[in-house]
Amino acid sequence: MTKDQLIELFQYRLSGIPTISDKSKHPEIISFMIGLAFNQMIGELNAKGYKNLSPYSKLFINIDVVYNSDIDVYYSLLPIDISTLTDVKSGIRKIQSMQGKGLEFAPMDRERLEIIEGLDVSSLTDIIGYTIGKNEDGDLAVDYFGMTSENYITHVKMYLLIPFEAYEDDDIINLPAGQDAMLFDMVVKLFNGQPPKDMKDNHNEIKY
Repeated sequence: MTKDQLIELFQYRLSGIPTISDKSKHPEIISFMIGLAFNQMIGELNAKGYKNLSPYSKLFINIDVVYNSDIDVYYSLLPIDISTLTDVKSGIRKIQSMQGKGLEFAPMDRERLEIIEGLDVSSLTDIIGYTIGKNEDGDLAVDYFGMTSENYITHVKMYLLIPFEAYEDDDIINLPAGQDAMLFDMVVKLFNGQPPKDMKDNHNEIKY
């Protein structure tokens, strides 16, 4: 279902819980609470070693790969903020070529990167290592290692884990069977704990 539909569903389900005030059931507040729970749920699944987070990722296509001749690095700017996870993939779950070349993109930590940097990259034409960081302008970027003028590709597609608040209203939120109930339980617990003191939507200030 879309983000808007998920918020509407939760608004309907929460309407039957008398311990949650009517003012707390404003769509903007529900969206905020879902965001807290959704982002926490993804982090917990990752921390527990849950291998397949692809159902929660969003596909972005035709991301430019550009070359910085000053530092001899190929890189891509990330199109959106990503979730920060503890594994080496972090919020980038998969990168693939848009041009059908048989390249494999592998996330690398600093220790493995230092090993790669000491090798002749011409021998690594099928494996492209990448790291996530920020460029000199502070923008999120992916640096590629092992990419040369011979195996250079102009565009990639990425499957990215993004925080709930980064989704558009009509974006699909994928929740595998059972995870929707888990998410709802987490939202209810947040409402029964310490909700935000005040929030603002596009028109009005909402206070508890």
